Amino acid sequence: MGERVVLNSVALGLSAEIARTLTPDLKRRLGLLAWPVADAKVLWRHRALDLDVTRETGQLRLRARQLLVANGRYVAGPLRGRRWPTGNSTCWPSGTGGS
Repeated sequence: MGERVVLNSVALGLSAEIARTLTPDLKRRLGLLAWPVADAKVLWRHRALDLDVTRETGQLRLRARQLLVANGRYVAGPLRGRRWPTGNSTCWPSGTGGS
């Protein structure tokens, strides 16, 4: 891509904390078991985020465990975004399972 920076997604909250907890040493020692171990560590101390999301159509206030902003319809394999009622942005409202 040369000097262009391309951003696919940005996450705040739960998944970012899990990624920070997954150290190279933990992954080397536990292999695939490192993920559930990191999940358990993070879930024990994680607190929900109070978020204000501002768009050209207004503001949305919510309390969430995670905010994921993505540039594409699919993120992290099978997770699929859903269109907001107006505009081209996609979002996963809490509890929808990405459908």
